[in-house]
Amino acid sequence: MQKAYYTKREKTKMKRIQFKELVKKDFEDMCNKVRLKTSSEIEELLFMQTIEGHAHEGDGAFKNRRRFHEVTVEDVVYALGCDTDEIKQDRQDLIDEMKEFTARIMQGEKVNKYTNTEGMPLFGAEFLEGMEIQDPAAVLIGIYLGSKMDRYAGWREEAEKKYNLKIGGGECIGVNRKLARNEKIKLETIAKIPHSEEEIKDMIKRGLLCYDVESTQNIVSSYVRKARGKGTSDDLAVLLAGKLFGFDAAVGLYLTDAVDTWDKYVPFIFKSGQDEQLGEKIEKSAEKIKHKIKGFKLPSDDEVHKFISVIAEANYAKMISSSQRYFLQIDPKSGLCPIESHFEYVKGNTVPEVHIGYFSSKLTNREMYSQFESKYQEVYKP
Repeated sequence: MQKAYYTKREKTKMKRIQFKELVKKDFEDMCNKVRLKTSSEIEELLFMQTIEGHAHEGDGAFKNRRRFHEVTVEDVVYALGCDTDEIKQDRQDLIDEMKEFTARIMQGEKVNKYTNTEGMPLFGAEFLEGMEIQDPAAVLIGIYLGSKMDRYAGWREEAEKKYNLKIGGGECIGVNRKLARNEKIKLETIAKIPHSEEEIKDMIKRGLLCYDVESTQNIVSSYVRKARGKGTSDDLAVLLAGKLFGFDAAVGLYLTDAVDTWDKYVPFIFKSGQDEQLGEKIEKSAEKIKHKIKGFKLPSDDEVHKFISVIAEANYAKMISSSQRYFLQIDPKSGLCPIESHFEYVKGNTVPEVHIGYFSSKLTNREMYSQFESKYQEVYKP
Protein backbone atom coordinates (compact mmCIF):
# COMPACT_ATOMS: atom_id res chain seq x y z
CA MET A 1 0.00 0.00 0.00
CA GLN A 2 1.34 3.40 -0.95
CA LYS A 3 2.24 5.59 2.02
CA ALA A 4 0.06 8.68 2.38
CA TYR A 5 1.88 11.94 1.71
CA TYR A 6 1.05 15.17 3.51
CA THR A 7 2.50 18.60 3.00
CA LYS A 8 4.00 20.44 5.99
CA ARG A 9 0.97 22.72 6.03
CA GLU A 10 -1.44 19.76 6.07
CA LYS A 11 0.50 18.11 8.92
CA THR A 12 0.37 21.35 10.91
CA LYS A 13 -3.39 21.57 10.37
CA MET A 14 -3.87 17.95 11.50
CA LYS A 15 -1.87 18.64 14.67
CA ARG A 16 -4.02 21.68 15.39
CA ILE A 17 -7.20 19.65 15.01
CA GLN A 18 -5.83 16.93 17.28
CA PHE A 19 -4.78 19.51 19.89
CA LYS A 20 -8.19 21.19 19.83
CA GLU A 21 -9.99 17.87 20.37
CA LEU A 22 -7.70 16.88 23.24
CA VAL A 23 -8.13 20.28 24.93
CA LYS A 24 -11.92 20.02 24.78
CA LYS A 25 -11.89 16.46 26.11
CA ASP A 26 -9.51 17.35 28.95
CA PHE A 27 -11.65 20.33 29.91
CA GLU A 28 -14.88 18.32 29.84
CA ASP A 29 -13.31 15.50 31.86
CA MET A 30 -12.20 17.87 34.61
CA CYS A 31 -15.52 19.72 34.68
CA ASN A 32 -17.32 16.38 35.11
CA LYS A 33 -14.92 14.66 37.52
CA VAL A 34 -12.99 17.25 39.54
CA ARG A 35 -14.45 19.48 42.22
CA LEU A 36 -12.70 22.49 43.73
CA LYS A 37 -13.72 24.51 46.80
CA THR A 38 -14.50 27.59 44.76
CA SER A 39 -17.10 28.89 42.34
CA SER A 40 -17.75 27.08 39.05
CA GLU A 41 -16.50 30.11 37.10
CA ILE A 42 -13.15 30.06 38.87
CA GLU A 43 -13.00 26.28 38.57
CA GLU A 44 -13.16 26.60 34.80
CA LEU A 45 -10.49 29.31 34.71
CA LEU A 46 -8.13 27.12 36.73
CA PHE A 47 -8.86 24.08 34.57
CA MET A 48 -7.76 26.05 31.51
CA GLN A 49 -4.39 26.61 33.15
CA THR A 50 -4.19 22.96 34.21
CA ILE A 51 -4.63 21.87 30.59
CA GLU A 52 -1.46 23.74 29.66
CA GLY A 53 0.46 21.53 32.11
CA HIS A 54 -1.29 18.38 30.87
CA ALA A 55 -0.27 19.21 27.29
CA HIS A 56 3.37 19.67 28.37
CA GLU A 57 3.62 16.58 30.57
CA GLY A 58 1.27 14.14 28.81
CA ASP A 59 -1.36 14.03 31.58
CA GLY A 60 -5.14 14.03 31.55
CA ALA A 61 -6.58 13.59 28.07
CA PHE A 62 -3.04 13.92 26.69
CA LYS A 63 -1.86 10.75 28.42
CA ASN A 64 -0.30 8.28 25.97
CA ARG A 65 -0.68 10.87 23.21
CA ARG A 66 1.85 13.25 21.71
CA ARG A 67 2.95 16.08 23.95
CA PHE A 68 2.65 19.74 23.05
CA HIS A 69 5.65 21.35 24.75
CA GLU A 70 5.17 24.80 23.22
CA VAL A 71 1.55 25.22 24.27
CA THR A 72 0.56 28.18 26.46
CA VAL A 73 -2.68 29.11 28.23
CA GLU A 74 -3.38 31.39 25.25
CA ASP A 75 -3.52 28.35 22.97
CA VAL A 76 -5.79 26.44 25.36
CA VAL A 77 -8.26 29.30 25.73
CA TYR A 78 -8.34 29.78 21.96
CA ALA A 79 -8.85 26.03 21.39
CA LEU A 80 -11.85 26.10 23.75
CA GLY A 81 -13.40 28.84 21.64
CA CYS A 82 -13.30 31.44 24.42
CA ASP A 83 -12.56 35.15 24.08
CA THR A 84 -8.89 35.40 25.11
CA ASP A 85 -9.09 39.08 26.11
CA GLU A 86 -12.16 38.42 28.25
CA ILE A 87 -10.53 35.48 30.06
CA LYS A 88 -7.39 37.53 30.75
CA GLN A 89 -9.47 40.34 32.21
CA ASP A 90 -11.51 37.94 34.36
CA ARG A 91 -8.26 36.71 35.88
CA GLN A 92 -6.90 40.23 36.34
CA ASP A 93 -10.11 41.25 38.12
CA LEU A 94 -9.41 38.60 40.78
CA ILE A 95 -5.89 39.97 41.30
CA ASP A 96 -7.19 43.53 41.47
CA GLU A 97 -9.53 42.53 44.29
CA MET A 98 -6.54 41.15 46.20
CA LYS A 99 -4.57 44.34 45.54
CA GLU A 100 -7.45 46.44 46.84
CA PHE A 101 -7.81 44.18 49.91
CA THR A 102 -4.09 44.58 50.68
CA ALA A 103 -4.18 48.36 50.18
CA ARG A 104 -7.11 48.71 52.58
CA ILE A 105 -5.20 46.86 55.30
CA MET A 106 -2.02 48.89 54.66
CA GLN A 107 -4.00 52.12 55.02
CA GLY A 108 -5.16 51.05 58.46
CA GLU A 109 -8.77 50.41 57.45
CA LYS A 110 -10.49 47.89 59.71
CA VAL A 111 -10.76 44.93 57.35
CA ASN A 112 -12.49 42.09 59.19
CA LYS A 113 -12.80 39.40 56.54
CA TYR A 114 -11.03 37.93 53.52
CA THR A 115 -13.47 39.40 51.04
CA ASN A 116 -13.69 41.95 48.28
CA THR A 117 -15.63 45.20 48.74
CA GLU A 118 -18.84 43.39 47.77
CA GLY A 119 -18.42 40.86 50.55
CA MET A 120 -17.45 37.93 48.30
CA PRO A 121 -14.49 35.73 49.34
CA LEU A 122 -11.22 36.51 47.56
CA PHE A 123 -10.56 34.28 44.54
CA GLY A 124 -14.00 32.73 45.12
CA ALA A 125 -12.54 30.45 47.83
CA GLU A 126 -15.55 29.04 49.70
CA PHE A 127 -13.61 28.27 52.88
CA LEU A 128 -12.74 31.97 53.31
CA GLU A 129 -16.40 32.91 53.59
CA GLY A 130 -17.07 34.05 57.13
CA MET A 131 -13.40 33.67 58.17
CA GLU A 132 -12.50 36.63 60.38
CA ILE A 133 -9.15 38.42 60.41
CA GLN A 134 -7.67 38.48 63.89
CA ASP A 135 -4.27 39.97 63.11
CA PRO A 136 -3.98 42.32 60.09
CA ALA A 137 -0.23 42.70 60.70
CA ALA A 138 0.19 38.94 60.20
CA VAL A 139 -1.78 39.09 56.94
CA LEU A 140 0.72 41.61 55.54
CA ILE A 141 3.68 39.56 56.78
CA GLY A 142 2.27 36.49 55.00
CA ILE A 143 1.84 38.48 51.80
CA TYR A 144 5.40 39.80 52.11
CA LEU A 145 6.87 36.31 52.59
CA GLY A 146 4.83 34.98 49.68
CA SER A 147 6.17 37.75 47.47
CA LYS A 148 9.81 36.93 48.23
CA MET A 149 9.97 33.13 48.39
CA ASP A 150 9.84 32.55 44.60
CA ARG A 151 12.32 35.26 43.64
CA TYR A 152 15.70 33.78 42.78
CA ALA A 153 17.97 36.85 42.67
CA GLY A 154 18.67 38.09 46.19
CA TRP A 155 16.42 35.60 47.93
CA ARG A 156 16.58 31.95 46.86
CA GLU A 157 20.10 32.55 45.60
CA GLU A 158 21.20 33.90 48.99
CA ALA A 159 19.42 31.08 50.83
CA GLU A 160 21.36 28.59 48.69
CA LYS A 161 24.66 30.18 49.70
CA LYS A 162 23.86 30.54 53.40
CA TYR A 163 22.42 27.06 53.88
CA ASN A 164 24.39 25.10 51.27
CA LEU A 165 21.25 24.08 49.38
CA LYS A 166 20.34 23.63 45.74
CA ILE A 167 16.96 25.35 45.42
CA GLY A 168 16.95 26.67 41.87
CA GLY A 169 14.52 29.08 40.29
CA GLY A 170 13.90 31.73 37.68
CA GLU A 171 11.21 34.23 36.81
CA CYS A 172 8.18 34.73 34.62
CA ILE A 173 8.72 36.99 31.65
CA GLY A 174 7.18 37.86 28.30
CA VAL A 175 8.38 35.80 25.35
CA ASN A 176 7.99 36.82 21.72
CA ARG A 177 6.94 33.49 20.20
CA LYS A 178 7.38 34.70 16.63
CA LEU A 179 11.01 35.66 17.23
CA ALA A 180 11.58 32.45 19.20
CA ARG A 181 10.33 30.38 16.25
CA ASN A 182 12.49 32.36 13.82
CA GLU A 183 15.55 31.69 16.00
CA LYS A 184 14.49 28.07 16.53
CA ILE A 185 14.34 28.58 20.30
CA LYS A 186 11.69 26.59 22.19
CA LEU A 187 9.72 27.81 25.19
CA GLU A 188 10.59 24.48 26.81
CA THR A 189 14.30 25.27 26.47
CA ILE A 190 13.89 28.73 28.00
CA ALA A 191 11.99 27.23 30.92
CA LYS A 192 14.19 24.23 31.66
CA ILE A 193 17.76 25.16 30.75
CA PRO A 194 19.48 27.60 33.17
CA HIS A 195 20.37 31.00 31.71
CA SER A 196 22.91 33.48 33.06
CA GLU A 197 21.98 37.11 33.67
CA GLU A 198 24.11 38.04 30.63
CA GLU A 199 22.19 35.59 28.42
CA ILE A 200 18.86 36.93 29.66
CA LYS A 201 19.95 40.53 29.06
CA ASP A 202 21.02 39.57 25.54
CA MET A 203 17.63 37.93 24.83
CA ILE A 204 15.88 41.04 26.14
CA LYS A 205 18.06 43.22 23.90
CA ARG A 206 17.09 41.08 20.89
CA GLY A 207 13.40 41.40 21.77
CA LEU A 208 13.03 37.68 22.41
CA LEU A 209 12.26 38.27 26.10
CA CYS A 210 10.44 41.36 27.36
CA TYR A 211 9.23 43.04 30.55
CA ASP A 212 6.24 45.30 31.15
CA VAL A 213 4.47 44.45 27.94
CA GLU A 214 0.93 43.77 26.75
CA SER A 215 0.02 40.10 26.50
CA THR A 216 -0.97 39.07 22.96
CA GLN A 217 -1.17 35.94 20.84
CA ASN A 218 2.54 36.30 20.10
CA ILE A 219 3.76 37.85 23.39
CA VAL A 220 3.04 35.27 26.09
CA SER A 221 4.00 34.87 29.71
CA SER A 222 6.56 32.11 30.13
CA TYR A 223 9.30 31.06 32.52
CA VAL A 224 13.01 31.67 32.16
CA ARG A 225 15.14 29.45 34.37
CA LYS A 226 18.19 30.85 36.12
CA ALA A 227 19.32 27.84 38.15
CA ARG A 228 18.48 24.16 38.46
CA GLY A 229 16.91 22.79 41.62
CA LYS A 230 13.76 21.27 43.10
CA GLY A 231 12.39 24.64 44.14
CA THR A 232 10.30 25.31 47.23
CA SER A 233 6.99 23.89 48.44
CA ASP A 234 4.04 26.27 48.56
CA ASP A 235 2.37 23.88 51.01
CA LEU A 236 5.30 24.12 53.44
CA ALA A 237 5.37 27.90 53.00
CA VAL A 238 1.78 28.13 54.23
CA LEU A 239 2.54 25.88 57.21
CA LEU A 240 5.74 27.71 58.18
CA ALA A 241 4.22 31.18 57.86
CA GLY A 242 1.45 30.05 60.19
CA LYS A 243 3.86 28.49 62.68
CA LEU A 244 6.11 31.56 62.85
CA PHE A 245 3.69 34.46 62.51
CA GLY A 246 0.20 33.14 63.19
CA PHE A 247 -2.82 31.87 61.31
CA ASP A 248 -3.48 35.08 59.37
CA ALA A 249 0.07 34.96 57.99
CA ALA A 250 -0.69 31.50 56.57
CA VAL A 251 -3.79 32.86 54.83
CA GLY A 252 -1.93 35.94 53.55
CA LEU A 253 0.78 33.76 52.05
CA TYR A 254 -1.77 31.45 50.42
CA LEU A 255 -3.53 34.43 48.82
CA THR A 256 -0.21 35.73 47.45
CA ASP A 257 0.46 32.33 45.94
CA ALA A 258 -2.94 32.64 44.27
CA VAL A 259 -1.87 35.97 42.76
CA ASP A 260 1.23 34.26 41.38
CA THR A 261 -0.97 31.64 39.69
CA TRP A 262 -3.54 34.00 38.20
CA ASP A 263 -0.79 36.35 37.01
CA LYS A 264 0.35 33.77 34.44
CA TYR A 265 -2.38 34.84 32.00
CA VAL A 266 -3.50 38.46 32.26
CA PRO A 267 -3.69 41.47 29.90
CA PHE A 268 -0.27 42.86 30.91
CA ILE A 269 2.97 41.05 31.77
CA PHE A 270 4.61 42.96 34.62
CA LYS A 271 8.30 42.84 35.51
CA SER A 272 8.73 40.76 38.69
CA GLY A 273 5.06 39.75 38.68
CA GLN A 274 2.10 41.18 40.55
CA ASP A 275 2.73 39.01 43.63
CA GLU A 276 6.19 40.55 44.03
CA GLN A 277 4.71 44.01 43.48
CA LEU A 278 2.47 43.49 46.51
CA GLY A 279 5.50 42.69 48.68
CA GLU A 280 7.41 45.69 47.35
CA LYS A 281 4.54 48.03 48.24
CA ILE A 282 4.42 46.65 51.77
CA GLU A 283 8.19 46.98 52.10
CA LYS A 284 8.24 50.59 50.87
CA SER A 285 5.40 51.54 53.22
CA ALA A 286 6.68 49.57 56.23
CA GLU A 287 7.34 52.63 58.42
CA LYS A 288 3.90 54.13 57.72
CA ILE A 289 2.21 50.78 58.34
CA LYS A 290 3.90 50.49 61.75
CA HIS A 291 2.05 53.62 62.89
CA LYS A 292 -1.30 52.30 61.66
CA ILE A 293 -1.21 48.61 62.56
CA LYS A 294 -0.21 47.40 65.99
CA GLY A 295 2.50 44.73 66.05
CA PHE A 296 3.54 45.13 62.42
CA LYS A 297 7.21 44.39 61.75
CA LEU A 298 8.63 42.91 58.58
CA PRO A 299 10.88 39.85 58.89
CA SER A 300 14.57 40.64 58.34
CA ASP A 301 16.33 39.49 55.19
CA ASP A 302 18.07 36.79 57.25
CA GLU A 303 14.70 35.56 58.52
CA VAL A 304 13.35 35.39 54.96
CA HIS A 305 16.43 33.48 53.76
CA LYS A 306 15.99 31.04 56.63
CA PHE A 307 12.29 30.72 55.78
CA ILE A 308 13.13 29.88 52.16
CA SER A 309 15.72 27.29 53.22
CA VAL A 310 13.21 25.43 55.39
CA ILE A 311 10.56 25.21 52.65
CA ALA A 312 13.11 24.03 50.04
CA GLU A 313 12.03 20.63 48.71
CA ALA A 314 15.65 19.44 48.74
CA ASN A 315 15.39 19.19 52.53
CA TYR A 316 12.80 16.42 52.39
CA ALA A 317 12.80 12.80 51.29
CA LYS A 318 9.31 13.10 49.81
CA MET A 319 7.77 16.49 49.16
CA ILE A 320 5.70 18.36 46.57
CA SER A 321 4.38 21.85 45.93
CA SER A 322 0.66 22.12 45.27
CA SER A 323 -0.68 24.26 42.45
CA GLN A 324 -3.80 26.34 43.15
CA ARG A 325 -5.86 23.63 41.47
CA TYR A 326 -4.54 20.97 43.87
CA PHE A 327 -4.77 23.29 46.89
CA LEU A 328 -8.49 23.57 46.15
CA GLN A 329 -9.30 20.06 44.94
CA ILE A 330 -11.77 18.34 47.27
CA ASP A 331 -10.62 15.04 48.73
CA PRO A 332 -13.57 12.65 48.17
CA LYS A 333 -13.11 10.79 51.46
CA SER A 334 -12.76 13.70 53.87
CA GLY A 335 -14.60 16.42 51.95
CA LEU A 336 -11.66 18.74 52.66
CA CYS A 337 -9.29 20.33 50.19
CA PRO A 338 -5.55 20.43 51.05
CA ILE A 339 -5.42 24.15 51.87
CA GLU A 340 -8.25 23.69 54.40
CA SER A 341 -6.27 20.85 55.95
CA HIS A 342 -3.18 23.08 56.14
CA PHE A 343 -5.16 25.86 57.83
CA GLU A 344 -6.55 23.41 60.40
CA TYR A 345 -3.03 22.10 61.08
CA VAL A 346 -1.78 25.65 61.67
CA LYS A 347 -4.62 26.14 64.17
CA GLY A 348 -3.46 23.03 66.01
CA ASN A 349 -6.50 20.95 65.09
CA THR A 350 -6.49 17.26 64.20
CA VAL A 351 -7.53 16.66 60.60
CA PRO A 352 -8.54 13.50 58.71
CA GLU A 353 -6.15 12.05 56.16
CA VAL A 354 -6.17 14.02 52.92
CA HIS A 355 -4.30 13.24 49.70
CA ILE A 356 -1.93 16.05 48.67
CA GLY A 357 -1.17 17.01 45.07
CA TYR A 358 -1.40 14.95 41.91
CA PHE A 359 -2.55 11.34 42.25
CA SER A 360 0.81 9.71 41.59
CA SER A 361 2.47 11.69 44.40
CA LYS A 362 0.92 9.28 46.95
CA LEU A 363 1.62 11.88 49.63
CA THR A 364 -0.86 12.49 52.45
CA ASN A 365 -1.22 15.52 54.68
CA ARG A 366 -0.06 13.50 57.68
CA GLU A 367 3.17 12.45 55.95
CA MET A 368 3.76 16.06 54.94
CA TYR A 369 3.12 17.39 58.44
CA SER A 370 5.39 14.78 60.01
CA GLN A 371 8.30 15.73 57.74
CA PHE A 372 7.63 19.43 58.23
CA GLU A 373 7.39 19.18 62.00
CA SER A 374 10.75 17.41 62.20
CA LYS A 375 12.44 20.11 60.11
CA TYR A 376 10.73 22.91 62.00
CA GLN A 377 11.87 21.54 65.36
CA GLU A 378 15.40 21.01 64.03
CA VAL A 379 15.75 24.59 62.75
CA TYR A 380 13.64 26.69 65.10
CA LYS A 381 13.56 24.62 68.32
CA PRO A 382 17.00 22.96 68.56
